[in-house]
Amino acid sequence: MAKSLALAIPGCRLENRGGRTLASLISKARHFHFDRICTIYEEKGKPHEIAFMEIGEESGWGWLSPRIKINRVSFPRKPFAKIRQSNRLQISGPRARILAYLLSPRNSSDEAESMIASSSNKLSILVANKKLLGLGVRYEK
Repeated sequence: MAKSLALAIPGCRLENRGGRTLASLISKARHFHFDRICTIYEEKGKPHEIAFMEIGEESGWGWLSPRIKINRVSFPRKPFAKIRQSNRLQISGPRARILAYLLSPRNSSDEAESMIASSSNKLSILVANKKLLGLGVRYEK
């Protein structure tokens, strides 16, 4: 799931948290001049929540609202191993403004290579016109 998000969002970097603390992740994000961290929480081995954090340049950080609760995950039957990270993300649907605020994508070209289609209870992530991930979701403050 994290890899699908990383492929769709231009300029992002995928990092496994492992046993690292949030302070360690924030320090690393600042090193790479990122202003957002996206964390995916698991419950009983399954993705449960996506939360976003905004990071100040020198100090300070805060959780952004809303958090996205995950109640269903679907992947395509065939994995797409040779897809590269997108240069431009288009976000559509009724939740587009909220997602654009949370994701803050760094688009670097005019033509969208990836898309996140949103509704009140579903997210679909596509890269190179191939669906990588479908999520059943709800938004919580």
